[in-house]
Parts: sequence; C-alpha cells; structure tokens
Amino acid sequence: MRRLALLALLLAPSIPRPTGACEPADRNGGVHTLDPQHATDATPPAAPTARFDVYYYDEDDGPGCGTSCGGFGTHISLYVGALDDRTPGDQMGYQLTVVGGQPPIGIDLPTRPLKTFGGELSLYFNGDDHSFTFDLEVRAIDLNGNIGPATVITITNPA
Repeated sequence: MRRLALLALLLAPSIPRPTGACEPADRNGGVHTLDPQHATDATPPAAPTARFDVYYYDEDDGPGCGTSCGGFGTHISLYVGALDDRTPGDQMGYQLTVVGGQPPIGIDLPTRPLKTFGGELSLYFNGDDHSFTFDLEVRAIDLNGNIGPATVITITNPA
C-alpha cells in the first residue's frame, strides 16, 4: 500500500491537467540557491529589466481557477531578466523589496530570492484591492550570490 501511495505522489506532477484547471499557488521557479561550481565568480549581474501586468479574476473568469481555488487568480505578473558573465538567465535569482508607496492588501512578497518561471514572477494579492501604487526594487543574484544593482519599478493600478 505504501508503494502505491509513493508511486501516486511521484506521478501526480506529470499527469496533465484539463484546460482551465487550477494552477499551483506558487508558479514561480522556486527558491534561488547557490552553486559551489560558481564560487570563483566575483562579478555581479547587470541591473535587471522589469515590467508588469495586473490580473484580476472573478470566480467565473478564466484562466486557471480564479477565486474558486483560494483567490490565487488575482496577481501581479512581474517579467524580469538580467545578464551575467557566468550565470545563465534561467538560473538567475531575484530579490524583491518594496521601497515606497502602498502595495495591494495581502500581497505575497517572497522573503527569499526566487527564480522565475519562464521569466515571470507571480505576486498574489487580495482581489478586493483595486487601487494601489508602490515602488518595487528588483535585484538580480547570480549563482555565487553576487547581487547586482537595483532596478526600481513603479507598479500601479488606478481604480
């Protein structure tokens, strides 16, 4: 019985979901970790590029599950990228810090640097908050932990 349960857990991520099915709450690429093979890298990455989109989904709106799966449809998509001399772009980490303004209620800001999922970081928040403006500092981190200069992006969603 244990083997069957373990097999089900191992296979579950590879089972395709129907269109419109709920996405996991964390679609980001996971926590950024250092790689000992990059221990001699002393050059920090360049300042990242950043842009954003704000998405609101009601219970019956697509894509994914909207509020029917815990409200994870309402989010800010932050599209980031940075260049480095040794770290490939898809292995870069990003540190996010609010440096001004008022972010949306209940925003789920990571406390540790994250990798992107296809160049995107999803920041979920309370869908009842429709008007906000805040400044977000974005810094790229390479595989040796070198932190690059900041890019500050103003994220706004007028009422």
